[in-house]
Amino acid sequence: NPNMALVMAEGLDAQSKTMITVQMLDLVTGKIFFSANHKKVTGPFHGVHSENWAVYTYYNEKARRTEVVSLEMYEGKTQSNATTFSSVETAVTPLVERQAYILPLDIVAMQETMTTKGITSKHLLVAGSDGSVLDLPMHMLDPRRPAPNTPGHLREPGIPPYIPELPVPHESILNYKQRVEAIRGVVTSPSGLESTVIVMVYGLDV
Repeated sequence: NPNMALVMAEGLDAQSKTMITVQMLDLVTGKIFFSANHKKVTGPFHGVHSENWAVYTYYNEKARRTEVVSLEMYEGKTQSNATTFSSVETAVTPLVERQAYILPLDIVAMQETMTTKGITSKHLLVAGSDGSVLDLPMHMLDPRRPAPNTPGHLREPGIPPYIPELPVPHESILNYKQRVEAIRGVVTSPSGLESTVIVMVYGLDV
């Protein structure tokens, strides 16, 4: 659905604590396909929406940790017309899979990778307050990651078992030991070669 958008709204609950409402909705019809409330959270809040998936982050004040929520939408058993799309005429309500993870980083920016044809598997680039840029493969954020005790024949191939905390391996830090001071954003662009992507991180440093 090219008219789908991720909307995050910040407000206060009855105890004057910060809360956010996250929605996936169709901008043409206003139909809401997913909605969730998160209480006792603080910013900064970040979100990335691409194709049929979305990822958003917040700081959980109660548990004192950064949490990443991954959403994926599927058409289910009914497939819509693949040649043309209409938000008004389609009657398909997508199935929404959701899973939350813990990421031991203070996130300051987030962006997806973009390639020329969009064939290469997507990665999520997460910039931390420590000046690092983490390259996180999307299969690590897949909401379909099964419980560790799930039998092998019920697991999706290529999807690792679910663990609450996402690892931050040193070899996945794009800028190695070179700290990028005061990161404000990450920009990605296709390079012309399908397997590669151009990344620019900017802030006090570039």
